[in-house]
Formats: sequence, structure tokens, C-alpha cells
Amino acid sequence: MYKRRAKLPVLLKVGLSRLSTVFLYGHQPIPGCQLNHSMKRKNLSLLEFLGADGNIWLSVPEEDDNLPLIIGIVLAVVVVVVIGAVVGFVMFRFWKKRSGPGKKKPASESDNDEFTGIDPAVAKIQRKRPIVLEEIEEYVNKMHKDCNLLFCAEYKDLKTLSPMHACEAGERMENIMRNRYINIIPFDHTRVKLSTNGEDDSSDYINANYLPGYSSPREYIGCQGPIPGTIDDFWRMTWEQNVSVVVLLTLCKEEQKFKCEKYWPDEVGEPEQYGDVIVETTSYSDIRTYDFRKFKITNGSTTRVVKHFHFLSWLDYKNDVYLDIILDFIQYVRQVQPPPDTSGPMIIQCSEGVGRTGTYIAVDYLMQFINEHDVDVDIDIFDLVLKLRENRRHIVRSEVQYALIHDCVKEIMDRKRRQMENIYENQAFYTYQMNVCKLKHIKSTRCLVLFCNLRCLPNEYTYQMNACEVKLTASRDA
Repeated sequence: MYKRRAKLPVLLKVGLSRLSTVFLYGHQPIPGCQLNHSMKRKNLSLLEFLGADGNIWLSVPEEDDNLPLIIGIVLAVVVVVVIGAVVGFVMFRFWKKRSGPGKKKPASESDNDEFTGIDPAVAKIQRKRPIVLEEIEEYVNKMHKDCNLLFCAEYKDLKTLSPMHACEAGERMENIMRNRYINIIPFDHTRVKLSTNGEDDSSDYINANYLPGYSSPREYIGCQGPIPGTIDDFWRMTWEQNVSVVVLLTLCKEEQKFKCEKYWPDEVGEPEQYGDVIVETTSYSDIRTYDFRKFKITNGSTTRVVKHFHFLSWLDYKNDVYLDIILDFIQYVRQVQPPPDTSGPMIIQCSEGVGRTGTYIAVDYLMQFINEHDVDVDIDIFDLVLKLRENRRHIVRSEVQYALIHDCVKEIMDRKRRQMENIYENQAFYTYQMNVCKLKHIKSTRCLVLFCNLRCLPNEYTYQMNACEVKLTASRDA
């Protein structure tokens, strides 16, 4: 019998009814072998040859039959590997976004410049950027040099550090159509929720977020301009949040684009119903750069008053607003807004509810801060915008709007300096007049008594001087 060489690969020329020659690779053919029997077991053909020394069994792989199977297995493995790689890459990107530089820190962590678990290059970006108020003019002029180059770099850092929180409510299929823009969706943890009254949970959704202010962590509600299907929801929110002041910073239509649906009655004294809320315009005034309306809103047997300020001189993504006009407007609205403990939040809205809305809120906050502090304290506009972005995404939408905040702070400081100079001048004038009075009439007892008892405001100087002269004349006559 042939010695086990049959385990080597073989090439057979086999005829089932005639003598065949068996070839072994690397060996001479074996003559005189006759095919006696053949069978198949799985992927092997077993051939029995009758030779001179006995039967020889050879196992021969069916290579022609296995080739498609092998190709199919290889292709399947490749497809599975490719799909796995794609899914892994997508999951990695998603995880990186959710746990990147904008990840919200626990309250137990200190508020510092260090970030953990992020790209080291991002961790080096400075979060705290304080500015001394009395140096604001020099600082802003430096930032504007070379076509706002430094503002551009700082705004880029702002976008890199901006947080990303869950927005599941706004991404649900039943709520997608309630968003004016698909990329402006409120964060879940700060969104304003409407009362459901036992209805489906989706009915509590409106594209609006609470935003912190100078006096309260929920001083503002930043929201988009209503679309036709959300006007009822807007008035529902206004009622439930006990809002008394609404500021609208966009035109209903700008450059042939609809920015906000008109959500108030056309005529004075003609009420309209929006859901459960009846709205009536009781007065209207056109004040050059803005419109002022007073609404009477009624729900059931309860009636409230809402003051509506519609600013008309600020186009989207533009910096074409005059500083004195916008600052006067913000200051007047602030005087009208009741204290936080007596009223609900102030609604600030534009088209998206992030660009002009965020700029207005930042300037209003900084105006209150500057008016109540000395000029030697620090402010941090960069960190303020980041804190606002913790509550609503994309607050202060463009580099131009970010620079506008700095320009407004510079103008606020100029106004504060002029006011302080006027006070000093009035005080100097008052002191000078009193000294003259004392030197000329040192012998007059009645004048000295009057001088020592003077306690007056600057605008009362003239009256006090006249009173002093009257007393002096009476003294001489006596």
C-alpha cells in the first residue's frame, strides 16, 4: 500500500468506468490503479482505487465547490467589520460631544479655569477674562484693532467652551414642528414647561428657556418669535409665568424673510382670543425707534396687564443699532419692570431667541452691575456669555453681537464718568459759594448759623445761596 502520501494535495484524472492515472504533486504518476469506489463526506470526495498492492483511499477537497462559500464568508466578515467600525466611530463622536469642554460641572466642583477629561488643547483655553471697568475704553479699542481680530479669536474660544446639554424634548417628532429653526432647540434642564392639565406630556413644550439676571436666577425667559402654530402657547406661557413685560427685538419680516408671527390684536379695543387667553390692546404709542403697547389679558375671571416693547431698529446679525438708542431703550424698560419678587420673568424674544435676545440680556445685566459698583471693580463679559449659554444654546449668536456688548459697556462707562464729573462740579461750586459767604460775612452770626446748618442736594444750591443773602441783608439792616 502507498505510504500515506495520499494526504498531500492531488490532481486526479478520473473516469468512473475506465482506468485512470493518479498524479501526486512532486511525484511520478502511479500506473495501474483502477477507480473502485467513490463517495462524498461533507466537503471531501473519497475515492477508492484498486491497485496492485491493495486498495488506496484518497481524500480530495472539492475546491470548485468551496470557492463561492469562502468568498461569501470573507465578504460577510468584511461587511461586519466595516459596519462595526462606522458604528464605533459614530458612538465615539457622540460621546465626545456629550462629555467635551461644555459638559456641565457638578455643583461640588470649584468654578475655575481647569477642565478635566477633555482635549488638553481645549483645557488651556482661559475661561475667566476679567476687565477693570475704568480701563474698559483702552481694552475695547485694542480688541477692535486689525478688523476685530482679537474679538474673532475670543469668540472662537467662546464657541469651543460652550456647553452641550440634552435637548430631548425639542427633538421629539411631535415637537419638531414647534421650532422655528431646527438647530435652535432649548436645553431640557432649563426649558419653560407649560402646564399639561392631565393631557399628553408633549403639550408642555415651547421653545423657551429661563435665563439668569442680575437680581434673580430666573430673571428672563428667552424664547423664539412665535410661529403660526405656537401663538396660543406663547400667551399660555405669558399667563402661567405671570409675565408683566415682553420685549420683542425683531420685525415680523426682515429683508423678505419672516422672522416672527404677529401675535397681538391689530386694533386698539378689539380683543382676540388665543387658546384660553383673551388679549386686548388698550393703548398704543409709536416712539420713533420702538412701539409700546399695553395689553389687557384675561383668563376666566382674572385680568392682568402686560406691557409690550417692540424695538424696530435692530436687524438680525447686524450691528447697525446706535448705542445711545439701544441703551436708552434698555434703561427705560428696566425702570418699568417690577421687582422680581412681585412679578414673573421678563420675556425677551427675537427671531431665534438667542442672538439679539442674548445680547440684550447681557447688556441689561452689565448696566445694572455698573450702576451699582465703583469703577475699580472687574467685569467678565466672556464668562457672563458662557453662563447664559449654560441655560440656552447659541446665546449671543455672532461675533458682531459679542463686540456690541463690549461697545455698550464702554458707552455705559462714559455716561457714568460724565455723571460723576457733573456731581463733582456741582459740589465744587457749592463749596466755593459757601466759602465766599463765610469770608465776606464772618461777623454775621445769623449767616454762620445758616451756613453750618446747610444740608442740601446739588440742585438746591441756588435756593440756599439766595436764602443766605437774604439773611445777610437782614443782619446788616438790624
